[in-house]
Amino acid sequence: MFQYLYDWMQSIAYFMILITILMHVIPNQGYQKYIRFFTGALLVILLLTPVWKLTGMGEDIRKIYEGSDYEEAVERIEEAGADPGDIGQQRTGEVGKAGEEETEIKVEEIQIGR
Repeated sequence: MFQYLYDWMQSIAYFMILITILMHVIPNQGYQKYIRFFTGALLVILLLTPVWKLTGMGEDIRKIYEGSDYEEAVERIEEAGADPGDIGQQRTGEVGKAGEEETEIKVEEIQIGR
C-alpha cells in the first residue's frame, strides 16, 4: 500500500516537472492557456486514480472502453472521418451517380474598412 502511494506521488512529481519544462519551452504564449487546460485535466485524472482504485471505478471505466458500444462508436467516427464529402452525399442520396455535375462553392473575401 505504501509503495503504491509512493509511486503515485512520484508520478505526480514527474508530471509537474514535465509540465513546468513544457511551459518554459513553448515559444508562443498564446498556446499556454490550452496547454494549462489539457495538463490540468490530466492532473485531475492523475489525482483521482487512487480514489478510482479504492472504489473500483477504475474497472468500470476500463470496461466502458473495452465494450462493444465503444468500439462501434469509434468505427462510426472513423468511417465518418474517412471522407467528409461522402457523408454529405449519403444524406442527400447522391452517392455514386455517374454523370452528375458537382456543385462548386466559391468564397469571396470581404474586407471591412475602418
